[in-house]
Amino acid sequence: MKKLIILLSFLSLFLTAITFSNLRLDQLEEKLIAVKQENIKLKHQLNFFKSEWEYVSSPENIEQLSKIFLELETISLINKESFINLLNYNEEK
Repeated sequence: MKKLIILLSFLSLFLTAITFSNLRLDQLEEKLIAVKQENIKLKHQLNFFKSEWEYVSSPENIEQLSKIFLELETISLINKESFINLLNYNEEK
């Protein structure tokens, strides 16, 4: 009888340990699913930001924005003689 009680005690402890292990496994699987969903969401956001950055940094868009905000003017080109005079003037100083 004593052996039977000891056997049943070990069996119940073993089943309790398995139950706790299964519970922990289920919790970890739920966390894994949540992390995978977050990963998919972040990949979609990254693709969106990449395409948005591609548009913003396109040469056409930069040219358009520079015309609007920078108000750049073209400079007149100096000829060769003026450039030499400018160099000579700087050397004299």
